[in-house]
Amino acid sequence: MSTQLLGTHTSLVAHPNLVARILEVPDKYLCFCELAPSRLCMRGPGSPFSPELVRTRVGLFSCLVWQAITFGTLFAATSPMIFTSSENFNNVRNALGPKPDEYFCDKGAYGVSNPCRKCELAESYWEALVDGKWEIFVGDRVVPFMECYQWLMGGKPKWFAQLGSLAAYLLTVDLLYSGVIEVASEEEMALIIRDINKGAVSALERLCLITPR
Repeated sequence: MSTQLLGTHTSLVAHPNLVARILEVPDKYLCFCELAPSRLCMRGPGSPFSPELVRTRVGLFSCLVWQAITFGTLFAATSPMIFTSSENFNNVRNALGPKPDEYFCDKGAYGVSNPCRKCELAESYWEALVDGKWEIFVGDRVVPFMECYQWLMGGKPKWFAQLGSLAAYLLTVDLLYSGVIEVASEEEMALIIRDINKGAVSALERLCLITPR
């Protein structure tokens, strides 16, 4: 990746270690996240977020694989993004030959390493979407933001194992960009920030906008 993505601000030029760190894992550290490698792939040709696929089982399955398994990896940035089944996903991986596990799945993609984040989740995701579950839910409507977020987090047992509140929120936002989801209200965003309980909550505390937890 070119350092052009980071701009030419002198403060960045003066801190090569910072630039090197960002370029090492741009999906995690690039402040312009829409320009990160795997994000660009998901916006480009052959994306499961395309109008032709986003409301289908194959489309949402491929989105889940990216968000909950391959996000931030070399595989996500360089390989096909659409998988017609969990078997197809495995076949694509196997065709690449021997690779370390982290080539396909970064267990610490969202911060703390999660040992349960793994490629084998794909099979459960594909099975969870059987019988048109996603197609029936989304239909041809524009779904309210909170309704989609809660649907992705739903099920007993949970439909999409290891899809945490942060990943579910990010996936809902991507679906919003695709025209499937309505923009969230301020009240909904406040509830989601509280639910995720990550850095955004700490920032609100430091700004004295909420009381310390």
